[in-house]
Amino acid sequence: MGVMPVHRDREKKESTAEEMEVEEQEHEASSTEEEDSETSSEDCERRRTECLDEMSNLEKQFNDLKDQLYRERLSQVNSKLAEVEAGHAAEYLEPLAVLMRAWRKEGSTRREARRDHHSWRGGPHCRDKRLNAHGSYLNI
Repeated sequence: MGVMPVHRDREKKESTAEEMEVEEQEHEASSTEEEDSETSSEDCERRRTECLDEMSNLEKQFNDLKDQLYRERLSQVNSKLAEVEAGHAAEYLEPLAVLMRAWRKEGSTRREARRDHHSWRGGPHCRDKRLNAHGSYLNI
């Protein structure tokens, strides 16, 4: 019986040593995972910051180009307006001439219609007669 307890003590010591070794390995593994996790988080945060900086840079470039395009287009519009006002804008001169011819033709047609109307009513020499609301002549 005296031998058994020594053997059991040795087994307990070996078992305890093994358990401590396993716990130590698990602790090392978990601290390595934590370090990896921290490194991964730091990498993610660094990449996030880089992406935000790049996006901010791109937004600034876009706004600068948009403003430049606006100023160029406004300059073109003002230049074309000055040409139109001066009567030098070729693309507007021909349509304007067509419009003026039509307007003159319409004006002469109106004058002819007015002349025909006056002759039907007795002409402009019948100034003493005016139509009332019922279409009858009034003597004035």
